[in-house]
Amino acid sequence: MIKLVIIGALFFFVQLIGQMLPFSSKKILNMIIGTILSLSIMCIGYIFLQNYIAISISLFLKYIGIPTFTLAFLIGLLSKAAKKQDTKEEKGYSAFKLYTGKKNVSFYDPFNNFLIYGGQGAGKTKSLGKPLLREYLINHFAGFIYDLKDDDFTKSAYYLTTQIDDYPYPFYYANFQDMERTYRFNPFKKSSIPDEELVAQYAADLLDAYLPKGTNKSEFYLAGLGILQGVAIRFYKDFPEYCTIPHILNYVLHNSTNDVQEFLEVDSQSKALASGYLSAKGSPKTQASYLSSLTTYIGALASNKKMCWVLSGDDFDFNLIDPEDPKLFAISNTYKLQSIVSPVISLILKISSRRFDNTNKVNFVYCLDEATTFKIDDFENMPSVLREYKVSFMFLTQSASKIIMRYSKEALSSIEANFVNTFYGRTKDSVALDNYVKMFSKIEKRKESFSSGSSNSGSSRGNSYRYENELKFEREHFTNLRPGEFVINGNANITEEIIRFKQFEQPDDLELPKVRVVTEKDLLDNYELIISTVKSLVAIKESV
Repeated sequence: MIKLVIIGALFFFVQLIGQMLPFSSKKILNMIIGTILSLSIMCIGYIFLQNYIAISISLFLKYIGIPTFTLAFLIGLLSKAAKKQDTKEEKGYSAFKLYTGKKNVSFYDPFNNFLIYGGQGAGKTKSLGKPLLREYLINHFAGFIYDLKDDDFTKSAYYLTTQIDDYPYPFYYANFQDMERTYRFNPFKKSSIPDEELVAQYAADLLDAYLPKGTNKSEFYLAGLGILQGVAIRFYKDFPEYCTIPHILNYVLHNSTNDVQEFLEVDSQSKALASGYLSAKGSPKTQASYLSSLTTYIGALASNKKMCWVLSGDDFDFNLIDPEDPKLFAISNTYKLQSIVSPVISLILKISSRRFDNTNKVNFVYCLDEATTFKIDDFENMPSVLREYKVSFMFLTQSASKIIMRYSKEALSSIEANFVNTFYGRTKDSVALDNYVKMFSKIEKRKESFSSGSSNSGSSRGNSYRYENELKFEREHFTNLRPGEFVINGNANITEEIIRFKQFEQPDDLELPKVRVVTEKDLLDNYELIISTVKSLVAIKESV
């Protein structure tokens, strides 16, 4: 009996080793190999055992083989599950899965980023964008969502936060159309911009975004920029309770050249920034021209009551990676106001991105739907830099040509290099098609040729073989893809294949919850309060 116990224990430990060894990175394959090894050990062990103990196969299986195999298999299974959980806790995420109805596609590192190309009707948002967002939220990422399609992506994000029971962060959403379904916030609040040196830079970023493409920065533009930077610094340092984009812009619009001059001269930093304007002190006409040049660029934004309403409130602190209060944030653009709204969204995104450093502990994603409908200065460098600070990117656009138009060819190369996971959907873009076929490895095909001949002695036939490298995907592959079909190239269990992904589903009648009831009078009262406030600051400037 003691011998059988010792033999059983020996069988168990040997089989357990077989179950625990990592033969493959794929879970199922690892289990199959471990099971085959355990069964092989059992068979070999039984044959070897016959040399020492006479035992029938039925008794061996009943008392040694099946019990030891079952126990080793279960312990190995539990150990691998625990190891997987430990890996998730260590990294802060598990593999992202996209569903196809057949074999699921797994992506092992979300910080490799996701670049999604697809023309109109390709299904990039429903088949990839929203399912990937689900994976980010399941893995407890905070984030910034850019939504072009009037709250479409925002609604899906809201739906996901209600369906994922343990999602830990609050969800805030903003838009400049539906005032009852938007939170109010102040991206220029001191807690959002802890470094005052960045205030002048953000003012420049905002004004530059309103400068028409191809327009030179004239003397009048640069002088106007100095005014805006100087006023922004004054608000940031001396009037933090009013340091909002609407207050800063409306101060310039609703005060005289003399009032603006005196306001800037109070602070040495503001005075230095606005030196071009202040140096024209003896020429009221020149100063008026400088001020007029500035108001030409900022007037539409400053006078938009809805934008003033959203950007002058304080429903939440715009620090999305506050370790005590991380957030998920979505902001919507709209086609009819795109030229006014896009520069503001670009600035808001940039403000959020400057908060990251090596102390960040919050996994974060920038989810950019139709990302080339606005421009983020220096975006091509952001993915590589911010990856080190636990930031991932999901970038959806129609084609690489769109990136070139918005940025440049050089920027495209940098962007594509930093997005390991790329999806290619249906497109009719001829330039894109030429590039897509080059992105994939070539395949070797055997070609057979036949020959025949005749002579006085008779006729002959022969054949020969040669191997040629051919494109794995032709242009027609991409033009004929169905909605939801994409070719994957990336760090996944399936790559360089055409896959049709399951579309994201949500209720058709889904609406965002109302934040508050807002009337036209509320918008007007808020706008007039901003104007009266910035005018009153002139009277107290000397006491600051």
